[in-house]
Amino acid sequence: MKFQYIFLLIIVFLTYVQAKSCPIQITGSKWASTTGGNPGCYGLNVPGAYKVATPPGCCYQFFDDFGCKGKRLGVVHCGNSNFHPISPKSVTIW
Repeated sequence: MKFQYIFLLIIVFLTYVQAKSCPIQITGSKWASTTGGNPGCYGLNVPGAYKVATPPGCCYQFFDDFGCKGKRLGVVHCGNSNFHPISPKSVTIW
């Protein structure tokens, strides 16, 4: 019985240690913003966004409405990228 608890704690610890962190830095025409961290949906306010810096292996998709809804802006990007200026309201990071 004790072995089962130890095994479960090891699994939880390894899952926590290997959790992916994906902060993204978005540069726009007026200012830059850093968002993210854990995978998920984040609201944005970066008018004229044209450049993203993020760790390798992190992917993201911009949307024209809050809550990662509405029209997708551009294509899915993974890693650093430069693109034509957009004004996203939210981003999904994974």
